[in-house]
Amino acid sequence: MDQSDTPPPSALAMRAIARVSRSPEAGGMPRPERALWSFGQLTRAPEALEDIRNLTRRLDEAQWRQLLAQAQIHGMAPLVFWRLAQADLLTAIPAPIAAAFKDEYLQTLINNRRMQTVFREVVSALGAEDIRVMALKGLALARRYYHDVALRPMTDMDLLVRQADVPRAVATLRRLGYRAADGMGSPFGFYSLTSAVVVYARPRSLSIELHWELFGRTVYRRSLPAAAVWTRALEISIFDQSVRYLHPRDELWYLCIHAAIEHRLERLIWLVDIAELVESLPSDWDWQRFTQETVAARVALPVAAALAYCCAYLRLSAPTDALERLYEAADAPEERATCEAAQADLLSAEWIQMAAASVHRPTERAIFLRGVLAPRRATLDVLYGHAAARWRALPYTYLRHWRRTARPTLRALRGAGQRGH
Repeated sequence: MDQSDTPPPSALAMRAIARVSRSPEAGGMPRPERALWSFGQLTRAPEALEDIRNLTRRLDEAQWRQLLAQAQIHGMAPLVFWRLAQADLLTAIPAPIAAAFKDEYLQTLINNRRMQTVFREVVSALGAEDIRVMALKGLALARRYYHDVALRPMTDMDLLVRQADVPRAVATLRRLGYRAADGMGSPFGFYSLTSAVVVYARPRSLSIELHWELFGRTVYRRSLPAAAVWTRALEISIFDQSVRYLHPRDELWYLCIHAAIEHRLERLIWLVDIAELVESLPSDWDWQRFTQETVAARVALPVAAALAYCCAYLRLSAPTDALERLYEAADAPEERATCEAAQADLLSAEWIQMAAASVHRPTERAIFLRGVLAPRRATLDVLYGHAAARWRALPYTYLRHWRRTARPTLRALRGAGQRGH
Protein backbone atom coordinates (compact mmCIF):
# COMPACT_ATOMS: atom_id res chain seq x y z
CA MET A 1 0.00 0.00 0.00
CA ASP A 2 1.33 3.39 -0.96
CA GLN A 3 0.95 6.38 1.32
CA SER A 4 2.33 9.01 -0.99
CA ASP A 5 0.47 11.76 0.89
CA THR A 6 2.52 11.04 4.03
CA PRO A 7 5.65 13.26 4.19
CA PRO A 8 8.81 11.16 4.11
CA PRO A 9 10.95 11.10 7.27
CA SER A 10 13.87 13.51 7.36
CA ALA A 11 17.37 12.24 6.78
CA LEU A 12 18.14 12.46 10.51
CA ALA A 13 14.95 10.58 11.34
CA MET A 14 15.79 7.80 8.90
CA ARG A 15 19.31 7.64 10.31
CA ALA A 16 17.90 7.08 13.79
CA ILE A 17 15.64 4.31 12.49
CA ALA A 18 18.51 2.72 10.59
CA ARG A 19 20.76 2.61 13.67
CA VAL A 20 18.35 0.40 15.61
CA SER A 21 16.67 -1.60 12.85
CA ARG A 22 17.76 -4.79 11.11
CA SER A 23 16.23 -3.62 7.81
CA PRO A 24 16.74 0.15 7.67
CA GLU A 25 15.87 0.50 3.99
CA ALA A 26 12.17 0.09 4.72
CA GLY A 27 12.24 1.96 7.99
CA GLY A 28 12.58 -1.22 10.00
CA MET A 29 9.97 -3.27 8.13
CA PRO A 30 9.90 -5.03 4.75
CA ARG A 31 7.71 -3.55 2.02
CA PRO A 32 4.82 -6.07 2.16
CA GLU A 33 4.08 -5.00 5.73
CA ARG A 34 3.47 -1.37 4.83
CA ALA A 35 -0.16 -2.21 4.11
CA LEU A 36 -0.63 -2.60 7.86
CA TRP A 37 0.10 1.06 8.61
CA SER A 38 -3.47 2.31 8.27
CA PHE A 39 -4.81 -0.44 10.52
CA GLY A 40 -2.58 0.81 13.33
CA GLN A 41 -3.90 4.37 13.25
CA LEU A 42 -6.47 3.95 16.02
CA THR A 43 -7.00 7.55 17.05
CA ARG A 44 -6.56 8.96 13.57
CA ALA A 45 -9.69 7.31 12.22
CA PRO A 46 -10.98 9.46 9.31
CA GLU A 47 -7.82 9.35 7.23
CA ALA A 48 -7.07 5.75 8.15
CA LEU A 49 -10.53 4.49 7.24
CA GLU A 50 -10.21 6.05 3.81
CA ASP A 51 -6.82 4.34 3.38
CA ILE A 52 -8.42 1.03 4.37
CA ARG A 53 -11.27 1.50 1.87
CA ASN A 54 -8.73 2.13 -0.88
CA LEU A 55 -6.83 -0.97 0.22
CA THR A 56 -9.85 -3.27 -0.09
CA ARG A 57 -10.25 -2.23 -3.72
CA ARG A 58 -6.63 -2.92 -4.64
CA LEU A 59 -5.75 -6.29 -3.14
CA ASP A 60 -6.58 -9.70 -4.61
CA GLU A 61 -7.00 -12.82 -2.49
CA ALA A 62 -3.32 -13.78 -2.67
CA GLN A 63 -2.33 -10.33 -1.44
CA TRP A 64 -4.89 -10.52 1.35
CA ARG A 65 -3.37 -13.83 2.42
CA GLN A 66 0.01 -12.17 2.51
CA LEU A 67 -1.44 -9.33 4.58
CA LEU A 68 -3.00 -11.85 6.98
CA ALA A 69 0.36 -13.58 7.45
CA GLN A 70 2.13 -10.28 8.08
CA ALA A 71 -0.60 -9.15 10.47
CA GLN A 72 -0.12 -12.33 12.51
CA ILE A 73 3.65 -11.80 12.66
CA HIS A 74 3.23 -8.20 13.82
CA GLY A 75 0.47 -8.83 16.38
CA MET A 76 -1.93 -6.80 14.24
CA ALA A 77 -4.54 -9.39 13.14
CA PRO A 78 -7.19 -8.49 15.78
CA LEU A 79 -6.75 -4.81 14.97
CA VAL A 80 -7.17 -5.47 11.24
CA PHE A 81 -10.43 -7.33 11.91
CA TRP A 82 -11.73 -4.56 14.17
CA ARG A 83 -10.87 -1.83 11.66
CA LEU A 84 -12.47 -3.73 8.77
CA ALA A 85 -15.60 -4.22 10.85
CA GLN A 86 -15.55 -0.56 11.87
CA ALA A 87 -15.42 0.45 8.20
CA ASP A 88 -18.16 -2.11 7.32
CA LEU A 89 -15.77 -3.79 4.89
CA LEU A 90 -15.73 -7.42 6.04
CA THR A 91 -18.01 -8.43 3.18
CA ALA A 92 -15.81 -6.62 0.67
CA ILE A 93 -12.80 -8.91 1.15
CA PRO A 94 -12.50 -12.65 0.38
CA ALA A 95 -14.68 -14.62 2.81
CA PRO A 96 -11.92 -17.03 3.95
CA ILE A 97 -9.68 -14.08 4.81
CA ALA A 98 -12.45 -12.33 6.75
CA ALA A 99 -13.10 -15.57 8.66
CA ALA A 100 -9.39 -15.94 9.48
CA PHE A 101 -9.17 -12.39 10.82
CA LYS A 102 -12.31 -13.01 12.90
CA ASP A 103 -10.76 -16.17 14.36
CA GLU A 104 -7.64 -14.19 15.32
CA TYR A 105 -9.79 -11.59 17.07
CA LEU A 106 -11.84 -14.19 18.97
CA GLN A 107 -8.77 -16.19 19.98
CA THR A 108 -7.11 -13.04 21.32
CA LEU A 109 -10.28 -12.17 23.22
CA ILE A 110 -10.37 -15.61 24.85
CA ASN A 111 -6.65 -15.51 25.67
CA ASN A 112 -6.82 -12.03 27.16
CA ARG A 113 -9.89 -12.86 29.24
CA ARG A 114 -7.94 -15.77 30.70
CA MET A 115 -5.04 -13.44 31.31
CA GLN A 116 -7.32 -11.05 33.21
CA THR A 117 -8.27 -13.90 35.54
CA VAL A 118 -4.61 -14.78 36.10
CA PHE A 119 -3.75 -11.10 36.62
CA ARG A 120 -6.38 -10.73 39.35
CA GLU A 121 -5.24 -13.95 41.03
CA VAL A 122 -1.54 -13.14 41.00
CA VAL A 123 -1.79 -9.45 41.94
CA SER A 124 -4.24 -10.27 44.74
CA ALA A 125 -1.93 -12.98 46.11
CA LEU A 126 1.10 -10.70 45.97
CA GLY A 127 -0.87 -7.90 47.62
CA ALA A 128 -1.84 -10.25 50.46
CA GLU A 129 1.90 -10.64 51.09
CA ASP A 130 2.32 -6.84 51.09
CA ILE A 131 4.29 -6.99 47.85
CA ARG A 132 3.79 -3.94 45.66
CA VAL A 133 3.34 -4.61 41.97
CA MET A 134 3.77 -2.44 38.89
CA ALA A 135 2.04 -3.60 35.69
CA LEU A 136 4.15 -3.43 32.54
CA LYS A 137 3.10 -3.65 28.86
CA GLY A 138 0.52 -6.29 27.92
CA LEU A 139 -2.75 -6.06 29.82
CA ALA A 140 -1.97 -2.61 31.15
CA LEU A 141 -1.55 -1.28 27.61
CA ALA A 142 -4.69 -3.05 26.40
CA ARG A 143 -6.69 -1.62 29.29
CA ARG A 144 -5.43 1.95 28.99
CA TYR A 145 -4.97 2.66 25.28
CA TYR A 146 -7.11 0.27 23.24
CA HIS A 147 -10.86 0.37 22.68
CA ASP A 148 -11.20 -3.36 23.25
CA VAL A 149 -9.05 -5.73 25.28
CA ALA A 150 -9.10 -8.16 22.33
CA LEU A 151 -7.16 -5.73 20.13
CA ARG A 152 -3.79 -6.16 21.88
CA PRO A 153 -2.37 -9.73 21.68
CA MET A 154 -0.01 -10.82 24.43
CA THR A 155 1.76 -14.03 25.33
CA ASP A 156 3.01 -13.38 28.84
CA MET A 157 2.55 -11.12 31.83
CA ASP A 158 5.25 -8.64 32.88
CA LEU A 159 5.25 -7.38 36.46
CA LEU A 160 7.78 -5.16 38.22
CA VAL A 161 8.47 -5.77 41.91
CA ARG A 162 11.13 -4.39 44.21
CA GLN A 163 14.29 -6.46 44.26
CA ALA A 164 13.99 -7.10 47.99
CA ASP A 165 10.54 -8.61 47.39
CA VAL A 166 11.60 -11.05 44.67
CA PRO A 167 12.17 -14.11 46.94
CA ARG A 168 8.75 -13.67 48.57
CA ALA A 169 7.12 -13.04 45.17
CA VAL A 170 8.68 -16.25 43.82
CA ALA A 171 7.41 -18.17 46.86
CA THR A 172 3.93 -16.78 46.23
CA LEU A 173 3.96 -17.90 42.61
CA ARG A 174 5.08 -21.36 43.67
CA ARG A 175 2.15 -21.59 46.11
CA LEU A 176 -0.16 -20.75 43.18
CA GLY A 177 1.23 -23.68 41.22
CA TYR A 178 3.77 -21.88 39.04
CA ARG A 179 7.08 -23.51 38.22
CA ALA A 180 10.33 -21.95 37.07
CA ALA A 181 11.24 -21.75 33.41
CA ASP A 182 14.46 -23.59 32.59
CA GLY A 183 17.38 -21.64 34.05
CA MET A 184 15.23 -18.60 34.93
CA GLY A 185 13.74 -19.48 38.32
CA SER A 186 16.25 -18.19 40.84
CA PRO A 187 17.07 -14.49 41.19
CA PHE A 188 20.60 -15.66 41.95
CA GLY A 189 21.01 -17.66 38.73
CA PHE A 190 23.30 -16.33 36.00
CA TYR A 191 20.65 -15.34 33.48
CA SER A 192 18.31 -13.86 36.07
CA LEU A 193 21.20 -12.01 37.70
CA THR A 194 22.26 -10.39 34.45
CA SER A 195 18.75 -9.79 33.09
CA ALA A 196 16.99 -8.82 36.35
CA VAL A 197 14.05 -11.16 35.74
CA VAL A 198 12.68 -14.55 36.80
CA VAL A 199 10.16 -16.46 34.71
CA TYR A 200 7.43 -18.78 36.00
CA ALA A 201 4.56 -20.64 34.33
CA ARG A 202 1.81 -23.13 35.01
CA PRO A 203 1.00 -26.05 32.68
CA ARG A 204 -1.14 -24.90 29.73
CA SER A 205 -1.01 -21.34 31.01
CA LEU A 206 0.83 -18.12 30.24
CA SER A 207 4.21 -17.31 31.72
CA ILE A 208 4.78 -14.59 34.29
CA GLU A 209 7.93 -12.52 34.22
CA LEU A 210 8.87 -10.87 37.50
CA HIS A 211 11.28 -8.00 36.85
CA TRP A 212 13.15 -5.89 39.37
CA GLU A 213 14.64 -3.63 36.69
CA LEU A 214 12.93 -2.41 33.55
CA PHE A 215 15.66 -3.52 31.16
CA GLY A 216 17.69 -6.67 30.75
CA ARG A 217 20.59 -4.69 29.26
CA THR A 218 22.27 -2.64 31.99
CA VAL A 219 23.28 0.37 29.89
CA TYR A 220 19.71 1.69 29.83
CA ARG A 221 19.07 0.92 33.49
CA ARG A 222 21.23 3.94 34.30
CA SER A 223 18.76 6.17 32.44
CA LEU A 224 15.64 4.63 33.96
CA PRO A 225 16.54 2.79 37.19
CA ALA A 226 13.75 0.94 38.93
CA ALA A 227 14.33 2.78 42.21
CA ALA A 228 13.54 6.11 40.53
CA VAL A 229 10.60 4.67 38.59
CA TRP A 230 8.87 3.61 41.81
CA THR A 231 9.01 7.15 43.22
CA ARG A 232 7.12 8.57 40.20
CA ALA A 233 4.71 5.70 39.65
CA LEU A 234 0.98 6.29 39.48
CA GLU A 235 -1.69 4.31 41.33
CA ILE A 236 -4.32 2.93 38.94
CA SER A 237 -6.95 0.18 38.85
CA ILE A 238 -6.63 -2.57 36.25
CA PHE A 239 -9.43 -5.15 36.23
CA ASP A 240 -10.41 -4.26 39.80
CA GLN A 241 -6.87 -4.59 41.08
CA SER A 242 -4.99 -1.59 42.44
CA VAL A 243 -1.47 -1.55 40.98
CA ARG A 244 1.30 0.89 40.26
CA TYR A 245 1.87 2.11 36.73
CA LEU A 246 4.67 3.98 35.01
CA HIS A 247 4.65 7.77 34.91
CA PRO A 248 3.91 8.81 31.27
CA ARG A 249 7.45 10.02 30.63
CA ASP A 250 8.92 6.82 32.04
CA GLU A 251 6.45 4.71 30.08
CA LEU A 252 7.30 6.47 26.83
CA TRP A 253 11.02 5.92 27.41
CA TYR A 254 10.39 2.32 28.41
CA LEU A 255 8.24 1.45 25.39
CA CYS A 256 10.62 3.17 22.97
CA ILE A 257 13.66 1.35 24.36
CA HIS A 258 11.78 -1.94 24.37
CA ALA A 259 10.63 -1.55 20.74
CA ALA A 260 13.71 0.11 19.22
CA ILE A 261 16.64 -1.33 21.18
CA GLU A 262 15.55 -4.67 22.60
CA HIS A 263 13.52 -5.70 19.54
CA ARG A 264 14.81 -3.43 16.73
CA LEU A 265 11.38 -2.27 15.53
CA GLU A 266 10.49 -5.82 14.53
CA ARG A 267 6.75 -5.70 15.36
CA LEU A 268 4.31 -2.99 14.40
CA ILE A 269 2.06 -3.51 17.43
CA TRP A 270 4.80 -2.13 19.71
CA LEU A 271 4.82 1.07 17.67
CA VAL A 272 1.02 1.27 17.86
CA ASP A 273 1.42 1.12 21.67
CA ILE A 274 3.76 4.11 21.52
CA ALA A 275 1.54 6.10 19.18
CA GLU A 276 -1.52 5.54 21.38
CA LEU A 277 0.41 6.56 24.50
CA VAL A 278 1.49 9.82 22.85
CA GLU A 279 -2.05 10.50 21.66
CA SER A 280 -3.29 10.05 25.24
CA LEU A 281 -0.90 12.64 26.72
CA PRO A 282 -2.57 15.74 28.20
CA SER A 283 -2.87 18.79 25.97
CA ASP A 284 -0.47 20.73 28.20
CA TRP A 285 2.26 18.07 27.93
CA ASP A 286 5.60 19.89 28.08
CA TRP A 287 7.42 18.59 24.99
CA GLN A 288 10.37 20.92 25.54
CA ARG A 289 10.97 19.56 29.02
CA PHE A 290 10.46 16.00 27.82
CA THR A 291 13.03 16.52 25.06
CA GLN A 292 15.56 18.04 27.45
CA GLU A 293 15.16 15.17 29.92
CA THR A 294 15.39 12.59 27.14
CA VAL A 295 18.62 14.05 25.78
CA ALA A 296 20.11 14.41 29.27
CA ALA A 297 19.30 10.76 30.06
CA ARG A 298 20.94 9.63 26.80
CA VAL A 299 17.87 7.82 25.52
CA ALA A 300 17.36 10.15 22.55
CA LEU A 301 18.21 7.47 19.97
CA PRO A 302 15.52 4.89 20.88
CA VAL A 303 12.94 7.61 21.48
CA ALA A 304 13.79 9.38 18.21
CA ALA A 305 13.72 6.15 16.19
CA ALA A 306 10.37 5.00 17.57
CA LEU A 307 8.70 8.41 17.27
CA ALA A 308 10.09 8.92 13.77
CA TYR A 309 8.50 5.68 12.68
CA CYS A 310 5.17 6.51 14.34
CA CYS A 311 5.05 10.00 12.84
CA ALA A 312 6.02 8.89 9.34
CA TYR A 313 3.95 5.72 9.05
CA LEU A 314 1.21 5.89 11.72
CA ARG A 315 0.44 9.59 11.20
CA LEU A 316 1.27 10.43 14.80
CA SER A 317 1.32 14.16 15.48
CA ALA A 318 4.15 15.57 17.59
CA PRO A 319 5.85 18.99 17.68
CA THR A 320 8.35 19.25 14.84
CA ASP A 321 10.89 21.25 16.87
CA ALA A 322 10.92 18.62 19.63
CA LEU A 323 11.34 15.81 17.11
CA GLU A 324 14.17 17.54 15.29
CA ARG A 325 15.99 18.12 18.57
CA LEU A 326 15.66 14.42 19.36
CA TYR A 327 16.86 13.44 15.88
CA GLU A 328 19.93 15.63 16.26
CA ALA A 329 20.71 14.27 19.73
CA ALA A 330 20.21 10.70 18.50
CA ASP A 331 23.15 11.17 16.15
CA ALA A 332 25.59 11.88 18.99
CA PRO A 333 28.49 9.40 19.43
CA GLU A 334 27.52 8.57 23.02
CA GLU A 335 23.98 7.68 21.92
CA ARG A 336 25.30 5.37 19.23
CA ALA A 337 27.76 3.77 21.65
CA THR A 338 25.02 3.09 24.20
CA CYS A 339 22.81 1.56 21.53
CA GLU A 340 25.60 -0.68 20.25
CA ALA A 341 26.42 -1.85 23.78
CA ALA A 342 22.76 -2.68 24.44
CA GLN A 343 22.54 -4.71 21.23
CA ALA A 344 25.78 -6.63 21.80
CA ASP A 345 25.63 -10.38 21.12
CA LEU A 346 25.27 -12.73 24.08
CA LEU A 347 28.61 -13.42 25.82
CA SER A 348 30.56 -11.25 23.41
CA ALA A 349 33.27 -9.06 24.94
CA GLU A 350 30.92 -6.07 24.70
CA TRP A 351 28.08 -8.00 26.37
CA ILE A 352 30.36 -9.16 29.17
CA GLN A 353 31.57 -5.62 29.82
CA MET A 354 28.00 -4.34 29.91
CA ALA A 355 26.55 -7.16 32.05
CA ALA A 356 29.36 -6.91 34.62
CA ALA A 357 27.95 -3.54 35.64
CA SER A 358 25.09 -5.38 37.39
CA VAL A 359 27.51 -7.49 39.46
CA HIS A 360 28.46 -6.10 42.88
CA ARG A 361 28.69 -8.64 45.72
CA PRO A 362 31.32 -11.42 45.90
CA THR A 363 28.62 -14.09 45.50
CA GLU A 364 27.30 -12.35 42.39
CA ARG A 365 30.82 -12.13 40.98
CA ALA A 366 31.23 -15.89 41.45
CA ILE A 367 27.87 -16.59 39.75
CA PHE A 368 28.79 -14.27 36.89
CA LEU A 369 32.22 -15.85 36.44
CA ARG A 370 30.78 -19.36 36.33
CA GLY A 371 27.92 -18.35 34.01
CA VAL A 372 30.22 -16.73 31.46
CA LEU A 373 33.00 -19.32 31.50
CA ALA A 374 30.84 -22.44 31.91
CA PRO A 375 27.60 -21.69 30.03
CA ARG A 376 24.86 -24.27 29.66
CA ARG A 377 24.80 -26.51 26.60
CA ALA A 378 21.76 -24.68 25.29
CA THR A 379 23.81 -21.47 25.30
CA LEU A 380 26.71 -23.18 23.53
CA ASP A 381 24.24 -24.35 20.90
CA VAL A 382 23.17 -20.74 20.30
CA LEU A 383 26.73 -19.43 20.24
CA TYR A 384 28.56 -22.11 18.26
CA GLY A 385 25.96 -24.33 16.62
CA HIS A 386 24.33 -27.66 17.39
CA ALA A 387 27.36 -29.77 16.47
CA ALA A 388 29.60 -27.86 18.88
CA ALA A 389 27.17 -28.52 21.76
CA ARG A 390 27.25 -32.30 21.40
CA TRP A 391 28.85 -34.20 24.25
CA ARG A 392 31.88 -35.37 22.31
CA ALA A 393 32.58 -31.85 21.06
CA LEU A 394 32.19 -30.14 24.44
CA PRO A 395 35.89 -30.16 25.53
CA TYR A 396 36.99 -28.40 22.35
CA THR A 397 33.97 -26.06 22.43
CA TYR A 398 34.65 -24.99 26.02
CA LEU A 399 38.33 -24.46 25.22
CA ARG A 400 37.34 -22.30 22.28
CA HIS A 401 34.88 -20.44 24.48
CA TRP A 402 37.45 -19.82 27.25
CA ARG A 403 39.93 -18.38 24.79
CA ARG A 404 37.28 -15.93 23.65
CA THR A 405 35.78 -14.93 27.01
CA ALA A 406 38.30 -15.39 29.84
CA ARG A 407 40.28 -12.18 29.35
CA PRO A 408 37.29 -9.81 28.86
CA THR A 409 35.50 -11.46 31.80
CA LEU A 410 38.34 -10.94 34.25
CA ARG A 411 38.90 -7.40 32.97
CA ALA A 412 35.20 -6.58 33.33
CA LEU A 413 35.00 -8.00 36.85
CA ARG A 414 38.07 -6.02 37.91
CA GLY A 415 36.45 -2.88 36.57
CA ALA A 416 33.18 -3.67 38.33
CA GLY A 417 35.02 -4.25 41.58
CA GLN A 418 36.85 -0.95 41.33
CA ARG A 419 33.59 0.92 40.65
CA GLY A 420 32.04 -0.81 43.64
CA HIS A 421 34.76 0.60 45.90
